[in-house]
Amino acid sequence: MNDLTPVLSLAEAAAHLKLTETQLTALATGPRPKIGSLRLGRVRVFPLTVIEEFIEAATTHAAKPNPWGLTDSSARRVRKSA
Repeated sequence: MNDLTPVLSLAEAAAHLKLTETQLTALATGPRPKIGSLRLGRVRVFPLTVIEEFIEAATTHAAKPNPWGLTDSSARRVRKSA
């Protein structure tokens, strides 16, 4: 019955992302914002889904291990010589 997306205030979203409010405001404003937000009057709010998408997009995933179990530098030497 409750289809509303939860939203976080600027302070709550900054704490969730472990940023300062100033850093989060800089990410959300400007000509090319990196995180979406909504302005409700003078208050800026952040939908929880937007924050989760930002975290997913900013997360780097570990590379697959090489099939030989070698270190990265050793694997590069093997690939160069092959």
